[in-house]
Amino acid sequence: MDSAYNTMDLLHPTYVHSGVLGFGNKNPPQKIKDHVCKYDKNIIGLSFEYQSSGVLRKINRNTPSTQNFHMFKFPSFTWSRVTFNKNNHLIIGVNFLPIAEKKTRWFITVVHNYMKHNYVEEQFMKSMAMTILMQDQNQMKNQYKENDLKKAILLTHKFNDEIPIHKLHYLYENITYPDLVQCIELYNNYK
Repeated sequence: MDSAYNTMDLLHPTYVHSGVLGFGNKNPPQKIKDHVCKYDKNIIGLSFEYQSSGVLRKINRNTPSTQNFHMFKFPSFTWSRVTFNKNNHLIIGVNFLPIAEKKTRWFITVVHNYMKHNYVEEQFMKSMAMTILMQDQNQMKNQYKENDLKKAILLTHKFNDEIPIHKLHYLYENITYPDLVQCIELYNNYK
């Protein structure tokens, strides 16, 4: 669940992706909007404008801010679109696969339609993507362990702009890790 919550956390870029190699900035997101999917209550959306770090703004032709859209499809898929200068997009898709009760494997896809003019730009984009993913991995390693204290305290106070996280919490409230019998049933029913 920590993986899911982090995907919809507006403060995530500021704290996880700050520093020289990150895109995070101390300026808070602006024009925050919670999106409701009318045809599927298991889809949660969020959009906002974000002013990236000075280095990233220079790389993206002095874009003052990015347009960001995040969507989470319960229980295990999320994607994000970051738009620079209206026509340049970075899209990141993540499938979460629980492999143990407290362990999740991420399958990540990153695509973009800019900085593709030469080998150096391509390698730079790969390096930036790896840096961001390593920051996320470090964050996940530092999450507080699952225990009764965490369950009792987590999300007891509603901070501003946390509606998507509370919606995810509600969806995950009764989820259980599948046991071997359930997995065999799913496999047999798939055939």
